[in-house]
Amino acid sequence: MNKIKQQGFLSIVTIFIITVFTLLSAGLAYLFISRATSTSHMLSSNRAFFMADSGIEQGRLVLNEPTIANRSTCGTLNQNFSLSGNSAAVTGSFVNQTSSVDGAITSTSSSISLDDSSSFSNTGRIYIDKEAINYKNNDTNSNQLTGLSRGQANTIAASHTNFTVVSQFQCYIQSVGTSPTSNINGRASINLANQSQTAITVGDGQRLMQWDHPNSELSWQNMSGSSNSVQYNAVDLLNAHQGFAVGNVSGSNFSINQLDQGTWTSSTFTLSGITSQHLHGVSTISSQDAWAVGDADSTTTI
Repeated sequence: MNKIKQQGFLSIVTIFIITVFTLLSAGLAYLFISRATSTSHMLSSNRAFFMADSGIEQGRLVLNEPTIANRSTCGTLNQNFSLSGNSAAVTGSFVNQTSSVDGAITSTSSSISLDDSSSFSNTGRIYIDKEAINYKNNDTNSNQLTGLSRGQANTIAASHTNFTVVSQFQCYIQSVGTSPTSNINGRASINLANQSQTAITVGDGQRLMQWDHPNSELSWQNMSGSSNSVQYNAVDLLNAHQGFAVGNVSGSNFSINQLDQGTWTSSTFTLSGITSQHLHGVSTISSQDAWAVGDADSTTTI
């Protein structure tokens, strides 16, 4: 009788031990599978990040291709490529905006408040007068740009008065990497602002022309607002949205064209004694300071 009881007890203990080991094995298997899955997702996330980063470099390459015929416009930037089962999609949007400083800043200010920052990109570069400023964050609720790097692109950090125009002229590149392409476990998104370049040329009769205007990328476009009866001789820009052009005398008036927030406005003024004293040069120091030089006669110096 006692032997039978002992056998029953041993059976219960054996079942208990088997159950415990089964649960431990299941737990260890779950941990192993979870860790393996986590590692797989981490690898996918890393691959997705590097695909997105490669997409950014690809976007910069086609936008800044030395041979213009091979260059992509920002508006048509749409690159899709894959590598070893991973993929990236790259797009671009042209940001051509202006606002104004809401409160004067010094040459060491670490943030800038704008009248309205809602149309500016999340990160990128702005110009205030001739100073290039990079920023990392755009808080559209407070209209404030933070994470500043002052005096970029060989410009000098400077103080700027309230209401000074703020210019943004760039291609905003967005790159999304996925891994793997067929069954996505990792996704990464990287954004980069690529500063767009522009140029203005001057000449006879409505020959204020801009290169790489957002409405006509990688080509020349006549600038609206310029007089069609004036020979322009010189132009100087603060940034993509501000500057002056000067030219020959029209009647008894100096010919001056001002670019303000992207729009050219013709203006003339009269000085006693003017006959043929044409303006041949202009230098724009700031939004409040510009100088022009030209011909002289025995009575009038310009």
